[in-house]
Formats: sequence, C-alpha cells, structure tokens
Amino acid sequence: MRQIPIDQLRPSQGWLERASKAQKLVSRIARQIPTATEEKLPTILEALRKAISKYSKLWTELKKDMAVLSSGKCWYCESREDRSDLAVDHFRPKSKVKECPSHHGYWWLAFDPLNYRYACDLCNSLHANEEAGESLGKSTHFPLVDEANRVFNPSTRLDNERPALLDPTLPGDPALLWFLEDGTATSRYPASKSVIFNKRAETSISVYNLNDVRIREERYAIATEIKLQVARGERYLDEAMNADGAAYELFKESYRVIQRMICKEAVFSSAARAVLAGFRDKEWVVSILTTA
Repeated sequence: MRQIPIDQLRPSQGWLERASKAQKLVSRIARQIPTATEEKLPTILEALRKAISKYSKLWTELKKDMAVLSSGKCWYCESREDRSDLAVDHFRPKSKVKECPSHHGYWWLAFDPLNYRYACDLCNSLHANEEAGESLGKSTHFPLVDEANRVFNPSTRLDNERPALLDPTLPGDPALLWFLEDGTATSRYPASKSVIFNKRAETSISVYNLNDVRIREERYAIATEIKLQVARGERYLDEAMNADGAAYELFKESYRVIQRMICKEAVFSSAARAVLAGFRDKEWVVSILTTA
C-alpha cells in the first residue's frame, strides 16, 4: 500500500453536475427512512439501492483517472491486475455495512469521488480463503475502532468515526503495514507497542485479503529478487573497489534494478522496500532507500 494523492482526482464540471443530480434523487428517497414504518422500510431501501445503482456509470467513468494516480495498481495491495478489470470500491459502503446490520449504508457518499478507491478483485470482492477458513475481501465491510461512533446520516460529521481499516489516501496509514521475506503482510507495530496501530493493520490485512496466497507468492518472488540483487551488488562493489571497471558496471545495473523495484510505480513496491530495509547496514542500500 502506497499513499494515493486523491486530491489530484478532479472530475469534470459535467461529471460533477450529473453526480449532483443523482445525489439529489437518492437524497429524496433517503429522507423517507426516518419516518418509515417497519412495513414500508424494505420498499424504501430497495428504491434507494436501485437509485444508486442506476447511476453506477458515474463512478466507473473515473476508473481511468484513478488508475493514473497509482500507475494502474490496486490502491490496497499494489497489484497490477491482469486477472480481471479493477473496480471502484466505495470506502464507506454505499448501501449497507457488514459490521452494523441496522446501517443503511453511506448513501450520501455514493457519488463523492473522495469516497472512491481503485481496487482489484481479490481485495474488493469476497473470496474463499482456505488458510483463514472464511471468505475475505472488502465487499461491504467497514469496521470502526469504536462502533459507538458510527455515523448514520449526513447531518453528523464523518470525522467522529475512526475507521479500523487503513486508508491508502491518508498520510501515515500505509506505513502501518510491513512485509516479511516470505511475502506475508503484517503489522509494522506489535500489539505490545501499539494496540490500536496493530489492530488497524491486522484488520486491514484480513478485510482487504492482503495475504491471499496469490498475492503473497508474488511478493515472495519480489523479495527473492531483491535479495539476489543485493548479493550481486555487494559482490560487484567489492570487485569494483579494486579498479575493476566491468564489475562497477554490473554493480550499477543491480543498483538500477533495485531502484525500479522500489519506486512508487512498481508493483508491490512497499513490500520490496520492506525487504530492502533489512540490508540497511550497507551504505549503498541506504542511498537507494532514501532517494528512490
């Protein structure tokens, strides 16, 4: 996970006008919810869901612009999906919330671009995870650190909530994740050091399905390549110090390979940086980490 500059997502004026029109329609339906009888509520909620779905083309229109912000990578796991098309996830679910059955979804954010996240199928949709013994994927999940602070309507400030999920658009959140050499995603902070940081990271790993075997294997391959290039770089650097010009060229090639693997455009670059950080005893590795 890398921080995404979502402030650079700037829909056209025409898009904003159409989104405003759609939101007004949805809001008219939603205003009936507080006074609805138990008998009529299901009908109103179904109408609300259909109204939101009717304008789903609005958020799909932004997919290309969202992809540009991450070089085509999933905002949650950093894969560049070739198994299927990436989708637009509503960070705060638009129609219902798994952790709160009485919640009717954050319908007032259905057409708010700041609530959109570009996500691959493995992170966004439910998938059976044999190791976990359950289905993982974000879907309609939106757990909070404190459920008592859940916001149910647009009249309450969203910053009253503290999401248990890490948000790739927020400074600091991606840094709470760490990655092991075997490709496993984990919390940067153990619970003994920070209960809240650990909980948010572990919750995100589960909900976003970050340790799906397919994703983990790809990270492992990258970790293996990083270690190989560091070993080569060390060997060629030692030889280059003895005035071996050919060895110096080979050292520079390993240097460039590692730079490309940890740059923000590369797939699973955060995992690559985590593995590379294990070689900070080498000055040239520190130079890459601080400049790439």
